Amino acid sequence: MTIFGEPGHDPEHLEQKVAMIAAVNQAGAVGIKLRGPVSEHDQQALAEGVAAMNTTRSRQAWLNHLIEAQLIIWLADATGQSRADIIQRLAIQLGSVIPPEPPG
Repeated sequence: MTIFGEPGHDPEHLEQKVAMIAAVNQAGAVGIKLRGPVSEHDQQALAEGVAAMNTTRSRQAWLNHLIEAQLIIWLADATGQSRADIIQRLAIQLGSVIPPEPPG
């Protein structure tokens, strides 16, 4: 969240921010390991399906982050609070609501 709280929302900066978020969150692609005899046609169909799913996930995450950033900007403008203050308050609130990830 703090990455999107920073100024600079032109496409060049947005691409950099998305890359930083992916690096911090260790975002990766979904893959499938196949065992047994699988036809070349089925392998290609699975590869295309997984690629489409990864593209959709990536676009969805990018759009969600873009919307969140814009909402934070509007809230900061409407309340006179800094983006940093809004993000800090949001992070504290979410931290108290989201359960920790199970070990593993």
